[in-house]
Order: sequence, then structure tokens, then C-alpha cells
Amino acid sequence: MQRRALVRRVCVGLCDRTHAGDGREQAGFEDALGFFRHDGSLRGPGFLSGRAHVDIDNILKFPPSTWNVAIVNIRRGRGRLGTVPRRPPPRPYHHGDLPRALREGALALIEERGPMGFTLRELARRVGVSHAAPYRHFADKRALLTALAAEGAHRLADAVDAALTAAGPDLRARFLAAAHAYVRFAMDHPGYFQAMFSADADPNDPAFVNGRERSLGLLYRYIADAQAAGYFGEGEALSYVIPVFAMHQGLAVLAMSGAFAPFGVSDVRAASDLAHGRLLDGLTRARGEG
Repeated sequence: MQRRALVRRVCVGLCDRTHAGDGREQAGFEDALGFFRHDGSLRGPGFLSGRAHVDIDNILKFPPSTWNVAIVNIRRGRGRLGTVPRRPPPRPYHHGDLPRALREGALALIEERGPMGFTLRELARRVGVSHAAPYRHFADKRALLTALAAEGAHRLADAVDAALTAAGPDLRARFLAAAHAYVRFAMDHPGYFQAMFSADADPNDPAFVNGRERSLGLLYRYIADAQAAGYFGEGEALSYVIPVFAMHQGLAVLAMSGAFAPFGVSDVRAASDLAHGRLLDGLTRARGEG
């Protein structure tokens, strides 16, 4: 009975406060009243003396500790409830460059666990923002992975293009340099590389498509140059693209996983040159047989 009487006095104080026009205070105590929602004596406008209507079914947000303070204030004769603690306002959303921070955090998580090994909620915790913040920039995890895949594809194209240019005009040197650049990129940027070949990335995303076409375009141009110089035989370019891409990708994945260690191979460039050199020998030999 004593508890019920105290609740009644708190509600009266609420009505007085509401009558004073502080709508925010009313809203806060409507939440707090939910703690006593099972007390039938709280229902009905008569109990509130007709001065305000409190919907006690609209709540369960404030903890019981809120009521402890409110009850103490009433016991001390404070008819106003302004000293009752209220929830602090949410922290303002701000970040110097959240999209970049999310990308970097996602890349780290992909390197640790793979593309499927994390959620946006976990990424938000790692970056230090609210769980909702990532959705301001990425519709979902698929959108984030796709953005990383597109960025990775462009970075890979840049690396291969730079290697081709640096190698000079010799076709064999260019081929081996580009191949090593591909494998080296996978080892140096495993987060990007895994995102690029993740089933969760959208393969039809325009930025991703553009990045892939840049990389493939370099290979197609190399094949065209090699055929024009008589280094490769005639034939459909795709018949060269598939074995070359398969060698690039397979060697990159093996190097990333450390699969060459049991063979005592630690020089990635030497391993790449050996494997791609053998492939190139076969491709050029086929020229004469054709």
C-alpha cells in the first residue's frame, strides 16, 4: 500500500508538471510509468484528477532506478519532477571520414575472417560509431563489399598497368612483370582481393564492372600486341585469356595461403616467374604448332 501511495503522488506531480506545459517532462514520465503498468490503480482519468491523461501502456523504457529518484523527490515534498534523471540525448553523428573508416575497418575484418566473417554491427563497434551509422553510407553489407571490390579492381588495374609500363617493350618481360604484379597485389591487399571475388559482391555494379574491364582490358591489349608481333599465334583472344587468368588467380591464392612454404619456396617473384614462364612457353609453342 505504501508503494501504491507513492506512485499515486508521483502521478499527481506529473500532472502538475504537465499542466505547467513541459511536454518533454510528460513524455519522460509516461515512459517511467510503464514500470508500474501492472498496477491497476494507475488506470483511468479519475485517478489523475482529470488534469492529464497518461498512457501507461506506452513504455518500459526507463529503468526502475528512475523511479527511485522520483519517489525520493516526492517524499521530500518536491512537487515538481524536473530533477528526475532523463535519458541523455543521443550523441551527435559526426566522423571525419566515416566511409573511409568503414572501408578500412572492413578490409581488416576481411583479412582476419573473410568476407562472410563479420557484420555491419560489428564493424560499427570497431570503428567506434553507432550501429546505424554505416547505413548512412552503405545500404547493407553487400553494398560495402561491392564498393571494396570496385576499389580493389581499380587498384589492381593500376598495379598491373604500372608493371607493364616499367617492364619496357620486351613481351616476355612484360608478361612476367604483369603476372607478378597480380600475385603481389593479392598478397599485399588480401582484403581487397577477397572482396573482389566474394559471392556477396554485386558483379553488375557499374563501378565494379568498370574496374574489372580495366584489368581485363590490359590483358586483352597485351594479347593483341603479342599476336601482332607474331609472339602469340592467331586465334580468339579468349583462348589466351582463360589460361592466363587461371594461372594468375591460382598462383595468387596459393601465395596468399602460404602453400609454397612446404616446397621451400619463399621468393614469390621467383615462383611467379617460374609458373608463368612455363605457361608462356606453352602459349608461344602453340603458335608454331598452329
